Amino acid sequence: MKAFEILKKIIDIIHKNLKINIYNTFSSNIIKLPIVNKFLTIEIHSGSKDKILLTITSYSPQSQGAEVCKDLTQKTIDVLNNSKIENLYEIVMQNVTFSKTKKAYCQKFKLTFKLPKEKTYIITFGNEEIFTKQDLTLKFSRNVSVYYSQIAGTQFKDLGRTLRKVECTAIVEETQFKRLADIILSGNINLLTVQNQNFNE
Repeated sequence: MKAFEILKKIIDIIHKNLKINIYNTFSSNIIKLPIVNKFLTIEIHSGSKDKILLTITSYSPQSQGAEVCKDLTQKTIDVLNNSKIENLYEIVMQNVTFSKTKKAYCQKFKLTFKLPKEKTYIITFGNEEIFTKQDLTLKFSRNVSVYYSQIAGTQFKDLGRTLRKVECTAIVEETQFKRLADIILSGNINLLTVQNQNFNE
């Protein structure tokens, strides 16, 4: 799940459950927005492969007081906790402050998302080596022969495995793709190995 996907999901959840405006900080309307009612802003604070940090700020007009801002913050946190957003690790709330320029009370809280590490497999086919972060599915079936004997009755004989099919998705460079295609289209028999996968059981 990428940062912008999480951002969009949170905006949708808040719109649906709180019926209140939430703006991402890339919107130029934020600076011009008059403080006539309470609202939220959201921004991507930082992002990496294993962690995403978002900041949500709640606002309430000076005339409504700091308690309205606190109440909006708590309702938003409750909604996000109850929505069970995938990979949400921690919510840290800051104190309420007063913005003279916006003439409003503000309260920030930060959401940390810890992303699971992707499994990486190394596949070799012929002389080519491929790295893929997608899960592999190995499929096979047993070749079982059934025959009938007047003495022993119906007998089953396991003749071993038949077709084994390996499926995966990988993004490779164009030059490597062409080399792999040449190997496959040549029709020659090549050894396929997949890291941490056993084909012999």
